[in-house]
Amino acid sequence: MKMKRFMSFLAAGTMAIASIGLAGCSKEVPTDVNVIESKNDESVAEAEGVQPEEGAELLLWTDKLVYGEAIAEGFMALYPDVKVVTEEVGFTDARTKMELDGPAGSGADVFMISHNRLVSALAAGMVLKFEDSIAEQLREELSDVAISTASSGGDLYGVPVSTEANCLFYNKDIVGDKPAETFEEIFEFAREYNDVANNQFGFMMDVANAYSSYGFLTAYGYELFGADGTDRDSNGLESEAFIKGLEFIQSIREILPVQSQDLKGEFVNEQFKAGKTAYIMGGVWNIKDFTEAGVNFGVIQLPTIEGNDVIPFAGLKVAHVSAYSDYPIASMLLAAYMVSEEGANILYETNYKPTARADISTIEGLVNDESLYVFAQQFANANPVPGIDRMDYYYSIVEKVMALVFDGQLEPEEAAQVGIDEWSSMIASE
Repeated sequence: MKMKRFMSFLAAGTMAIASIGLAGCSKEVPTDVNVIESKNDESVAEAEGVQPEEGAELLLWTDKLVYGEAIAEGFMALYPDVKVVTEEVGFTDARTKMELDGPAGSGADVFMISHNRLVSALAAGMVLKFEDSIAEQLREELSDVAISTASSGGDLYGVPVSTEANCLFYNKDIVGDKPAETFEEIFEFAREYNDVANNQFGFMMDVANAYSSYGFLTAYGYELFGADGTDRDSNGLESEAFIKGLEFIQSIREILPVQSQDLKGEFVNEQFKAGKTAYIMGGVWNIKDFTEAGVNFGVIQLPTIEGNDVIPFAGLKVAHVSAYSDYPIASMLLAAYMVSEEGANILYETNYKPTARADISTIEGLVNDESLYVFAQQFANANPVPGIDRMDYYYSIVEKVMALVFDGQLEPEEAAQVGIDEWSSMIASE
């Protein structure tokens, strides 16, 4: 692969020349092109008017080889003249590899990273802005929240492919078929069910995990980095909502009298698999593990607290087009195919993840999957992790604050002040 060059493509029968630079700017192209149109009722992503560059050969990096190979096969069936080779590269590794392999000419044309790494990817100059016609079609097919995580300055720089957000698992043999709808109900159940001496609890989780317990803060209106998650100077630690969230975390100790350090690792999951715990918080990755363990479980969206929604963090995996690709149009079409209806079904069948498409009702495997479908629904009521450089401050400081409160070492107001002071120290050292 070489540095980007001027590429041409057909649009509505008229040749439009698009200048695509590393900065992501381009000349205007026709906006009435139907870039991705259904080939049939299954809404297969196929370009009409926009065609891949002649002789395009693409390298695709995905976290699972079987998934990448299935995507490549489906895309090449639509575009027989395009060759797609796949490699298995993890999301974290993809970003670091592209920093070296991209300029060297050995990086992927399309690679996937977590949505909150967009800022650093843009700063490194490794991703391209999507052409307007392709971007507009993607905006029609994906949720606004998903699109926002791959956008900057009103432009689209990637294709959100899959989503994740914590939900609540429950043991049907303990709870029955009617799980709690509120955390108040869970507390009431736990008071009767708990047998601390035998590690039997109604509810368990890694309480001091700043990612998992974020929803307990949002239930009271907590805003991290401002209302839209973009103000790096607004951590919200001094807010009343943060204090009230800490008070709820403090109250969990009543039904989970275990030190925060002992709730880390696999202990909570093992207790659930052993049939000793009724409710635990978890992610998509737990479904297979619990199924193989023979647990008779169900999944529900996070219950309310005092009538307020518990809004968890959400994560997305985004397909980006390399700024060093010789075939940007073909690469953009490949990335778009990954989130088409056909691509979403491939994602479910080979990678067992929910799609970022706005309408998930047409993804047959997903809509019929009682567990995974709940995770797809929870994403609609979740906040994507902010793509702010100070997120590491949040994780390290708030985890400490939550542990101090849950373990009974400090009252919420005192612990919050510890967090405020430590945040100020970190900023001063920047």
